[in-house]
Amino acid sequence: QVQEYKAEINSLQELSNELEEMAPQIEILSMTEHRPRLFQALDQAKKLVIIVSPWLNLTGMNRELRQKIEKALKRGVDVKIGYGYDKEDDYKTRDAIRELGQLKKGKKGKLQLFRFEDTHAKVVIWDDRNMITTSFNWLSFAGRRDWGNRIELGTLTRHRKAVLQMLGKLEPMFAKAKRII
Repeated sequence: QVQEYKAEINSLQELSNELEEMAPQIEILSMTEHRPRLFQALDQAKKLVIIVSPWLNLTGMNRELRQKIEKALKRGVDVKIGYGYDKEDDYKTRDAIRELGQLKKGKKGKLQLFRFEDTHAKVVIWDDRNMITTSFNWLSFAGRRDWGNRIELGTLTRHRKAVLQMLGKLEPMFAKAKRII
């Protein structure tokens, strides 16, 4: 009878863990928490990371971020990036595009870069379970503490239904966008 109770306790614990994982979780992020969370997304993703941000340059798309993207691609994670606020790319954006193009060669995962016509959205999604919506410019700002008291706030949501809703909003944007890489 003790074995039956232990089995039932284990079964209930597993159910409790599943329910806890399914429950929505929300965190508010400060400016300095954004970059580590982006890196966490790239480190933990198993299938897909989506990054949307208006501007793209090597300040935000620095070596550290490119290395994280490269490691994700090597693990077989697809990385899909959407950017574009101004009508034309400047030389800083073209430099970042060139560096990103170097990452896609010989990787298991697929890197895609899309140019939106006019987005001000700033979103990161990984594995359709995690999403950050924010004021933080993911691809043009590194979020360093020594750059002064810049206020950037965001919300990390672990709620599959909300993430799927956002994906439903982003997919038409990607479908209309020009693919760069």
